Order: sequence, then structure tokens, then C-alpha cells
Amino acid sequence: MGETSSTVETFKKEQPDEHVVLNRPKRHYRTTSNEDRRKIIQCARIGKDLVSVAKNLGINLKTCRAIAATDREVALKRGFAKRKFTDEYVKHLRFVLDENPYFTLMQLKTRMEADMPDITISISSIDRLLDGYCYSRKKLAKPSEDQDLSGMQEDQAEYAHCLEGDGVSKLKIYISETNLNIWCSKSFGKFKVQMPCVRAHPSSRGANLDVVVGTSVSGIIEYECYPRFTTGQFVEFLEKCSRKIYLEQPGVEVVFIFANTPIHKRASEAKLREGHAFKYLSPCSQFFDPIEEVFRQFNTAIKTWLSDNNTLISSAPDGCTMKDHRYKVLRYLYDITLQNASPLNDVDFDPHFLTFIDSVLNPV
Repeated sequence: MGETSSTVETFKKEQPDEHVVLNRPKRHYRTTSNEDRRKIIQCARIGKDLVSVAKNLGINLKTCRAIAATDREVALKRGFAKRKFTDEYVKHLRFVLDENPYFTLMQLKTRMEADMPDITISISSIDRLLDGYCYSRKKLAKPSEDQDLSGMQEDQAEYAHCLEGDGVSKLKIYISETNLNIWCSKSFGKFKVQMPCVRAHPSSRGANLDVVVGTSVSGIIEYECYPRFTTGQFVEFLEKCSRKIYLEQPGVEVVFIFANTPIHKRASEAKLREGHAFKYLSPCSQFFDPIEEVFRQFNTAIKTWLSDNNTLISSAPDGCTMKDHRYKVLRYLYDITLQNASPLNDVDFDPHFLTFIDSVLNPV
């Protein structure tokens, strides 16, 4: 026991003072010259043992193996922010995006270089400058690709006739989904020598938020959000909408309309109330869905909030990851936006009657 205590005391004495540790100069690691890189690669190509090569050159064995694996005789330059963009440039970039919300990063790059030809910018820089200012939205399933099939026109005509009948006699409820995601890109920059960069986030997108909404001409009937929307959850959502309408408007005939996509393939399993039925949208008619107008209101509200509160999503609170933090932000925006969404007027709600039915039943 005494021997153990003496060993501990000796170990403590050998430890350097805390002040010395904090002020100790940072160790500078050796940089492998291009000449040594060529020697390592030449030896690796002829099959020479890298252990002896590393020993003779005085280089770490792992470094030798990495150089031999990349087979690059000249080291790449370290990456850094080559250009600092002014606040005026960033403001104009966001103005362009506000005017053209569906622009891709490449289209933004082309537009900015046309507006400001003296300044060049890369796609990655645009992604970095818009970090937290934008979000992505996409459908959960791609539109139908069978646009050239011979039976497509017949399916559209059949759907148009059905819509004329059900559209007059039944209550139409459209159901659709969308996917939201705040951009989360890597932030980088220079700082004092021997000091790390202040802020760096992983170069990946944040958590997804799948939103499903059911709406009628009187307004939103039901809405839910999920981290990942599944076919089983769609069946539950459809039953929930049917139950709610049956309690609020008993005796009313209802038709639920949604796209014929894989996420809806189990719709027939839903236990709908009496007088309720569902109908698939005809091929290539998903974009006539009036619920897109609801999503447009959703998009506008989210974009306005992100523009006014950009600093709140640039860093996560203590004990919370950036991915979880941005997911909570989307959940908050989802709650306050859809609850206050205004009902659609007849023109916005029934675009089928204005364009789709006329073009299908009266082709040029």
C-alpha cells in the first residue's frame, strides 16, 4: 500500500505545471516535401517495403502508406476561403432568390455572374452564403413517367368525367404531402495561427420533415408531420380525415382525391365511413392539385421567418445537435403556419374546372 502511494506521488511530481502546459508552443508537424513524395511513390510502384522507406526518410509509416495510396507526387494545396463576399453581394444574392424561388444553385450562379461580371462565385460558395436562409421542398414521390403511353389520354378523360360528377355532388378533399429540409452546409474560415476555426458544421443536410395535408374548399381539414412518412401512416391519416368529416358533417358524400403514387398504394385498406370514397388523380395531373396553393402559403411563411431569424438557426443551443435544432425549427414553423393558413377561393381550389377538364374533353 505504501509503495502504491509513493508511486502516485512520484507521478504527480513528474506532471508539468498547468501554466506551463497552457503556454507550451504548439507542436508543428513536419510537411512531406514533393521530393520525398516522389521517392515514396517510386518505391511503392516497384514493390519495395514501405517500412524501411519510412525509416530511411524519417517519415511516419501511416503518412508513407497514405502517399503511396493516393499516388500523387505533388501535394494538393490546403483549402481555404479564397474570396470574401461583401454584404451588398450577399443581399443581392438573396434578392435574386426571393424573385426566383425555384432557381437551382447553377441558375443562381449564372444570374449572379451576369449581374456582377467582375465577381466570380462557385456553387459551393452560394450554398455556404445561403446557409440557413433557404430550405428545400420536394414531393415524396416523382410524377408519373408514363406521359407517352397510349392509355394516358383515356385515363385523363375518364377522370375528368368522374370529376365533373363528383365535383358537383360530393365534397372534394385533396390530400398531398411535401418534404421540408433547411440547408445545412459547412462554414469555414481563417483565424489566428495555432487556433481552430470558430464555427464549423458538418457538410450535410439537416433532418427531414414530411408534411401531409388534407384540404377542402372551406379550408384545411387535417394535417400531420412525420420524420419519415410511410404508407401505413397514410392509411391512418386517411381514416382520421374520414372520421373527422363524418362527425362534423354527417350524411355528406365525400370523395378523397390524391395522386396515384407508391406512398398511397394502400389506400384501399383504409376503413372509410359510409358515403366516403377515394379517387386517384389521373396520370400527369398532380400539378393541378389545389393543395399546392396551401403549400405555397406554407413556403412563404417559412421563408419570411428564416429571413428574419437567420441567426437563430446558425448555431444550435447547448446539448442539442444542429440537425435536431433545425428539425425543431421546422416543427415550430409547421405548427404556427398551417394553423393560420387561409381557405382557398373557388378559383384556386378548382383549377381542374378551369383548365384540366376543358383541355382533356375538348382537345385541340
